[in-house]
Amino acid sequence: MEYDLFRNKVQQVKAKKPILFALETDTPPSIDKIEDFEKIYDYIYSLLVNANVKKDPEILNQALDEIRGMRDTWKEVMNRTRGMNQ
Repeated sequence: MEYDLFRNKVQQVKAKKPILFALETDTPPSIDKIEDFEKIYDYIYSLLVNANVKKDPEILNQALDEIRGMRDTWKEVMNRTRGMNQ
């Protein structure tokens, strides 16, 4: 049962992996602290790899939390940008 849950979460992460790489490659170079974003993306990717290799659901949950945090951050950036352009 626990293995099935882990496998399902791995599938969810695999579906999100292209999004993570798209964010990394589509981040405009003009943004200050671009290196910080790259470090965050690298960290999340390393969590995903470790979770997969170790079959550790805790590491996978940590990666998912980080991905959700980045998603929320980008949503906030988009909302603020829209507010400035109106």
